[in-house]
Amino acid sequence: MPWEIRVTLMITLMTLPFALYLLFRVQSALKSLTNLPTKVRYFIVFFPFFWYLLLPAYYLIMAVIGGNQNLFIRNPALGWPDYLVLFPFWLGLIVILESISLFLTIDLANLVLRFLKKRDHVLWDKMQAYAKLGIIVLLVFYACIRGYMDTYNVRMEFKSITEQVPPALQNLKLAFFADVQIDRYTQAKKLEQFKSILAGEKPDFIFFAGDLVTSGKKYTRQATNLMGAIRAENRIAVLGDHDYWSDADRIPTELQQNGWIFLQNEHRIIEHAGAKLLVTGVTHIYSQKINEDKLRKLLQGAPASDYKILLVHQPAEFIVNLAAEFGYQLMLAGHTHGGGIVGHFWGMPLTPSRFETRYFRGFFAVDQLKLVVTNGIGNTLSPLRYHAPAEVTILNLGEGRGQNK
Repeated sequence: MPWEIRVTLMITLMTLPFALYLLFRVQSALKSLTNLPTKVRYFIVFFPFFWYLLLPAYYLIMAVIGGNQNLFIRNPALGWPDYLVLFPFWLGLIVILESISLFLTIDLANLVLRFLKKRDHVLWDKMQAYAKLGIIVLLVFYACIRGYMDTYNVRMEFKSITEQVPPALQNLKLAFFADVQIDRYTQAKKLEQFKSILAGEKPDFIFFAGDLVTSGKKYTRQATNLMGAIRAENRIAVLGDHDYWSDADRIPTELQQNGWIFLQNEHRIIEHAGAKLLVTGVTHIYSQKINEDKLRKLLQGAPASDYKILLVHQPAEFIVNLAAEFGYQLMLAGHTHGGGIVGHFWGMPLTPSRFETRYFRGFFAVDQLKLVVTNGIGNTLSPLRYHAPAEVTILNLGEGRGQNK
């Protein structure tokens, strides 16, 4: 069973109890506010529920009949099935994730007031009914707008790193990105924004933490041509999960042909302005995980340098700890997509990425080590991003050179 089907069915099963809870609470709200017949009320609430189940039902049927290669998500261009089935499923997931804690808060308040016997039944029932219906309506609109903005607009995230920067490397500008994931969703409009940011910033170094394409070999040449068009004095890359699954030999080879330094569990000393900058590229992906002993041996053998950077795809916590232990000043990682779709449970970020690593996005300090985990640019399973906007990270070593205006 393809991974798209397997993971989508898992998500559906996990969210089904919450979807049913919301369904019956909305039905109860409609009952409090309207005189609609029971059948009409249930139609109103069950219609979006069954719509939400269309995608997993389609996947399940195709898996049973052996039609996995004919899935509409294999088509090179977006079509009506995407807008009718695919996008509604993921928007529905966002609405479920965001509304569940709000509904629970209202119901808990209802229990407290009932226990204290301090509520006007008629007034309270109407207030909570309006609140629940309003939450659903507002979240549908917000999810559509926020999902579009986070998915199709590439932002620039800027950060200055002032600690432990040797004088010769002051004002050095680094660009960092990961998870380009070129596929049917990530194409010209978005990629042009990405290229424009890099061209406008004119970084001295560009670092890429892997995942150039999403799957297969269809987009490999487009992806490596894109990387070849990106210019900087030094360009360094490592392998990502999807690079390995797509073509573990071709992608590194074509990047090297286009002038990139491709590191796989190895070191590279780069001299800049008389200083020695060490870049250690680590391969840590699902299909080729480095263990702690091997990484320790690799880092122990690092040549002497003035500034040490570790570049890796997955921000595993043991890698962060060892990089800090061996005196690295900067670590760059991707993989998590910033959570991809980030819901909120009573204000706390809710995303599967947090179960894999607590370093799922942003900037962190571990002793002297500064860790950057970028949101990336493209998508994988979901065609949408939500509260995890696509981004390119610009890092300035020292205080003297800021963003280009």
